[in-house]
Amino acid sequence: MKAVHARLCGFTASVRVPFLVSGTQLASPFPLYSTLLGLLGCCAGREVSPKEVRVGFSYFHNGETTDSVERLIRLGVDPKGRLGRIKDRGVGQRSFHVDPMLDLYVVGDNAYEWLSNPVGIPCLGRSQDIAWIQDVSEIELRPAEFGYVRGTWLPFSLNYPPGRIMRFAEYFQNDLLHHVRQAGPSSLFVAIPSDPPGVEIAQENLYHPLDSTAPGEVIYMHRWSIL
Repeated sequence: MKAVHARLCGFTASVRVPFLVSGTQLASPFPLYSTLLGLLGCCAGREVSPKEVRVGFSYFHNGETTDSVERLIRLGVDPKGRLGRIKDRGVGQRSFHVDPMLDLYVVGDNAYEWLSNPVGIPCLGRSQDIAWIQDVSEIELRPAEFGYVRGTWLPFSLNYPPGRIMRFAEYFQNDLLHHVRQAGPSSLFVAIPSDPPGVEIAQENLYHPLDSTAPGEVIYMHRWSIL
């Protein structure tokens, strides 16, 4: 299967735990699949539908820390469901990752063009978490029945080793201007640690990237739950 492999690096990454809207903004272990879809949309200059692409990734960072205090802009919804800023602002703390690196694998038409000539500035989280695309290449993904995965989300299964389990929306629909995004299907995922050599698993949707130098490495290519 033909795919595009892009490596993105940055100084910081803000990957928030979903559904947490008060108190300290905790960091998720890895970017969510909805975040990766939004990143592709930024590079494409338009909203990218989950029907257009499949994505897989490995994510690494060199530590996590917390900002002391940050001013927050609050959003509100009027009676017609339109989204906008409200006058009152708040302050809070947020956790973020240091020296993040994202190996992103994308299957879909125009993915190479999006990532080699991005329209927008890719970010790993918020607008100030600017990322640079270090390398983009077209590769082959070979189907695999088992292998080692690390630094990624897998659909939750009792067959996996214990790990952090989170429920989050796989994507958001954002096609109505000035309206609140509509969440897509919500599913349980388990975080597979980034430590080498990874966790050996056997399941569907595993692929070995032929540009990999790590023996037995496979990438889980996510299939979206389309409503």
